[in-house]
Amino acid sequence: MSVLIHDIDINQGATFQREFTATHPDTGLPFDMTGGTALAQLWDEATDTLAATFGCLITANKLLIELTAAVTAALPPGTTFTHHYRAQVTLGAVVYIIAKGRAVIFAP
Repeated sequence: MSVLIHDIDINQGATFQREFTATHPDTGLPFDMTGGTALAQLWDEATDTLAATFGCLITANKLLIELTAAVTAALPPGTTFTHHYRAQVTLGAVVYIIAKGRAVIFAP
């Protein structure tokens, strides 16, 4: 499985949702993640500390990650204060990284 490198913008104080579609890198066919366990986290890039954990929902080959408005309101805004995130799915004993990248928090 190829990892989707995708930077995201998060509006402070607003609900954030992003959906990723997983496909097999050789065939381009959907990669079914049904029965897997998802974990997506947001980290402070400067200190490498956990800033938030996304809610996750798997539907076939799609992974939805979400932060509530209350969670995004607590994140510090600014383009100089950057985070990074990673979304992964565990199927059996194998961990598949679905998406990762930088995340910038924007003030309203």
